[in-house]
Amino acid sequence: MKSVVTLNKVEFENHCALLAAKVIEGGFSPNLIVDIARGGSYVVENMRFPSPVARISVRRQRAGTPQKAMAAKAIAMLPVSVNNFLRAAEDWALSMISNLRFTSDDRHRSIEVDRIREQLTVCNATEKSMFVLIVDDALDSGKTVELVREAVLKKYPSASVKVAVIVATRAETAHMAEFQSLTNVLVRFPWSSDVS
Repeated sequence: MKSVVTLNKVEFENHCALLAAKVIEGGFSPNLIVDIARGGSYVVENMRFPSPVARISVRRQRAGTPQKAMAAKAIAMLPVSVNNFLRAAEDWALSMISNLRFTSDDRHRSIEVDRIREQLTVCNATEKSMFVLIVDDALDSGKTVELVREAVLKKYPSASVKVAVIVATRAETAHMAEFQSLTNVLVRFPWSSDVS
């Protein structure tokens, strides 16, 4: 099972700063940041770029997220070792089923892409010279990032699109991040439901 790293507020902010530095050092200068709410929003709020960057938040949740939110108080009272085990078990289960999602249901995928693309309409950026950075807290299966990337390219076909995350939890995903701070670990963020 993978190890679980707990980031307090200061450590999280340091990882966000490191991530922004990697983007800058990588020579990518985004003129639009698309964050995947909720975790990606926290990351972007703590990233610093040399000049202001337009930003759009898009929403997409895994199927079990609302249920985990309802159990948050009980989860927070469990011992850290139990929460680490539950987090690792969830990661294992998601890795087992991740290849099943969106592979046989192209219609559902198309609906998801269009729904995300509609959220991008608030941006007045022109299609020429679009440099889009998609930001999330964690990249697990990579399918959410893949959907958002597809929606961005549907809206801005000539855009250069890159992905930045605090952690890529797996070595192989549907879409890899070009910029990441941590790899192949599970992270308990300051807003995670199992933070006591």
